[in-house]
Amino acid sequence: MNPYKKNCKIFSIKGFNLIEILVSLAIGVFISMVSVQMMVSNRQTYEETSRYSEVKENIRFAMLQLNQSSRSIGFYGPTTTGLPDIVTPIVSGLTCLGNASFSDINISLWVVEATDVSIKNCLSHAEPDSDVVVVKYATFVNEYTLNDYFVAVSMAESKIFKYTGVGSIPFPTANILKYTPYIYYVKNNGSIPVMMRVGLDGKAVELSNGVEKLRVQLGKITGNDIRYYDTDKLPDINDLKAMQITLVVRSEGKSTQPNDKTFILCNTKYATCSTDRKNTYHPVSLNGMNKYKRTTLMATMQLKL
Repeated sequence: MNPYKKNCKIFSIKGFNLIEILVSLAIGVFISMVSVQMMVSNRQTYEETSRYSEVKENIRFAMLQLNQSSRSIGFYGPTTTGLPDIVTPIVSGLTCLGNASFSDINISLWVVEATDVSIKNCLSHAEPDSDVVVVKYATFVNEYTLNDYFVAVSMAESKIFKYTGVGSIPFPTANILKYTPYIYYVKNNGSIPVMMRVGLDGKAVELSNGVEKLRVQLGKITGNDIRYYDTDKLPDINDLKAMQITLVVRSEGKSTQPNDKTFILCNTKYATCSTDRKNTYHPVSLNGMNKYKRTTLMATMQLKL
């Protein structure tokens, strides 16, 4: 008898059977699928949040620019003489006509549809279903720049002149402000719409991406209240008291959560709206245009004309 045999144990190694392997694979695949779905969901949530934040930031910035200009419309310095005399004819880099022209300061605020003949010649790429806003005013400056236009102001007189040197200033004791006209409009060249601003030199500057619609009604006192009008319904341009601006802004990239909202551009409850224009904007009716995140903002601004 082998003395070692009784202490010898036989070990058997048993592997996984087929069912156990399949169950393990199934659990692993399930966990992987859940993890991937969570990653995709988190990514989509992040992108949607980013798009919404982008839209809100763009619409706030666009409205801020319009608000800053609206507060200064018609201001040409502390004087009692009314509009300044034009000493040097104002030459602009734009060829806009009539009240949209920078060379005419008699109308300090002008709002017109982009299809109007006064605008079409100088802003051929403006979004046709939006408004163009022309504002004219003067701002205080600390220095002169050659060949720009300035307003020399005293309590007794005010004059607009082109600065070509010290000798071009009409009177030496004057306060000097810079003539600052702007045109605001929406540019839509088939890609991302942009709110633009054009100055006296005729150069267009991009202000805010994604602005699709810019609609403006002008307010006049009717009885004890202010009534707003689309420009083609405005009785006259005198004694304007307020300006109501509506913006519609979309995200630059397409959204995974498109909406089918209808945006009001002119509210007939508070305004006399044009019968020749669309007073609502419904992107879902346009091919592929509902696949963007959108928001709207309406603001009322007091005028001091």
